[in-house]
Amino acid sequence: SLVLNGYYNTDSTGLIDLSLDFNRFQIAALDPFASPIAENLRGLLNGSININGPITKPKIDGRLNIPKAAMTISFLQTDYNLVGDPVITINNSEIAFPELNLRDTRFGTAGVLSGKVKHDNFKDFDIDLKIDAKELLVLNTKSEAEDAYYGTAYASGVISVKGPPNKVKVKAVVE
Repeated sequence: SLVLNGYYNTDSTGLIDLSLDFNRFQIAALDPFASPIAENLRGLLNGSININGPITKPKIDGRLNIPKAAMTISFLQTDYNLVGDPVITINNSEIAFPELNLRDTRFGTAGVLSGKVKHDNFKDFDIDLKIDAKELLVLNTKSEAEDAYYGTAYASGVISVKGPPNKVKVKAVVE
């Protein structure tokens, strides 16, 4: 469920004070918001996000638990389960992922994802992620005319994924 409490002043102050409380919320509903980075979101969401201040630049602060969550990383077409009861934090400028344990759904390979996705009020996304992997499935794409890369790849080592979703740079120090 999702419970929304608060107010929005429609007068010239344009102040907002909202609290979004999630309790076993189906994260599939968030697919449209995650689409630059992830798709096929599955699982549950628990926690809260507080939004307050002027509507033109509100303060955002949230902490969310995502037990039994899974997703497909759009530009890699790799599908992962998140192991355990991972936590993400959200604020005005970033969505942070502190050490999420990943397991790919195709072969069961594992890794640890950490980092953040920077944004400007949920626009102009910029990815800054690190994956520590041990034979993790990291690419699972088919050949498309506009793709610069495609195929199936596994990696052991450290992989960094940086940049805007349409110009992602992947740097890998892997075996």
